[in-house]
Amino acid sequence: MSIFTKISDGLKKTRDSMSGAIDSMLKSFKKIDDELYEELEEILIMSDVGVVTSQKIIERLKEKVKEEKITEASQLKGAIVEVVKEMIVGGEEMHLDTKPSVILMIGVNGAGKTTTIGKLALRLKSEGKKVILGAADTFRAAAIEQLEVWAQRAGVQMIKHAEGADPAAVVFDTIAAGKARGEDVIICDTAGRLQNKKNLMEELAKISRIIERELPDADKEVLLVLDATTGQNAVSQARLFKEAAGITGIVLTKLDGTARGGVVIAIRDELQIPVKYIGVGEGIDDLQQFNAEAFAEALFSELEDVAEPETQEQAEEQVQEEMQAVPEQEVFVAAEQAQSVPAAAEAASEAAAQPQEAAAPAEQLVFALASQNKKKLAELRRILEPMGICVKTAAELGFEEDVEETGTTFAENSFIKASAACKALGVPAIADDSGLCVDALGGAPGIYSARYAGEHGDDLANMNKLLDDMFDVPGRKRTAHYVCAITVVMPDGRTLSTEGTCEGVIAQNPKGNNGFGYDPIFKVGMKTMAQLDDTKKDAISHRGKALRKLQAELPAFLNA
Repeated sequence: MSIFTKISDGLKKTRDSMSGAIDSMLKSFKKIDDELYEELEEILIMSDVGVVTSQKIIERLKEKVKEEKITEASQLKGAIVEVVKEMIVGGEEMHLDTKPSVILMIGVNGAGKTTTIGKLALRLKSEGKKVILGAADTFRAAAIEQLEVWAQRAGVQMIKHAEGADPAAVVFDTIAAGKARGEDVIICDTAGRLQNKKNLMEELAKISRIIERELPDADKEVLLVLDATTGQNAVSQARLFKEAAGITGIVLTKLDGTARGGVVIAIRDELQIPVKYIGVGEGIDDLQQFNAEAFAEALFSELEDVAEPETQEQAEEQVQEEMQAVPEQEVFVAAEQAQSVPAAAEAASEAAAQPQEAAAPAEQLVFALASQNKKKLAELRRILEPMGICVKTAAELGFEEDVEETGTTFAENSFIKASAACKALGVPAIADDSGLCVDALGGAPGIYSARYAGEHGDDLANMNKLLDDMFDVPGRKRTAHYVCAITVVMPDGRTLSTEGTCEGVIAQNPKGNNGFGYDPIFKVGMKTMAQLDDTKKDAISHRGKALRKLQAELPAFLNA
């Protein structure tokens, strides 16, 4: 598969959103005028290109239109591609010419840092380089074990200390081992840092000083791993980390799972930090070295012609048809689920249905759910029981502690909850965290996340506060997305995390009342989440997507 094809496939959601909107807009204009530019700027902003960068694109586009004497709106697409290429090109090469060279990986938990390190180690090894990893994330439970699994997969060396050890000491020992063993590249993991915690930033500075002291002449790359699904919040993270860590490049993960790929342009333009790698899938070869030309071409490549609805009623019918067209195996209906799991799971289901062949209850694999939510329990039982897994709440098994969610991302919080239950009970544990991220208000999980409901009284109070805060935000700019992260933690330290997102906008007039308090104001297409029945909601929702990923990935994870 070519680089263009791989990137193009990974950018499908962003392309469908951004390029589709631009194509539609250009067809509605015969001439190029101020109104067209305003429409284009709004589309770019909604695609997380950012206000400042979007304005720069428009100004450069106006210059290009004059220079090349472009007169028709239909001719504008190529000029947009060229402008974006000019803005993002340069600096994407990795500088690893010395022996050894050092790569320092930083970023908040949940962005995919450990996975990125593993994929990068494999990539460098395939290029003929000897690689050694340093497990300097000594604070997060199971971080060392996770990195060790990747080291084994990649077939590379790893240096580790005990959990809670001094990260700088780990880096020192890794450098010493790298020099002694003749390694080409030293990759050091670091704790998932919260950019507002001064002590962690000071620790990062300490690590950097050790690298400079021990390898003063070595090539050094400081790569910040960012989650593309966080949109403009990724830009904010990059800006703060740049001030503290001297970042040389960005690794943007999960581009295949979001319509917010425009953030690449914003990061490159606003911060002048080159993007080195992008993650466009979950496969081991889906960490792609960034190619500005291929990215711009893929981002704005032509979409298949789709007949556009002429009226709101036709638009609503089209949305309904698209929802109904979701393959049956992707809809969470109990009767169908048992038929769509892998062969191993089907065999387990058949065995469970035959009492004389079933495993004794004491030998059955038990998962502890770190929640007492009956709906979540029913959903997980529907998926896991056909695999021969018994699901019980952690409280039923004797762990009733209300774990405080101290992470900054949904993935981090689901890990915290599952880890606590697993450690206390000694059995596999599973947990989830989910909520709403509102782009116009910063994009990060904040006071509108479900876990903060108590701060403002109840869901209704939160919903009203959200609508009040967005009073001055134009309707078309009220973009938002739901996020759901599910994490499984095993007693041996292995973890499996899946995540689902659902893109939409915040409606002005609440409709219905179903599930989260924000469902009545979160629109997908022409419907709010509250107006969808359970089948259609599961087919498109953040939770439904995360659960389907869990169902697909869990059998291989358990057999690893």
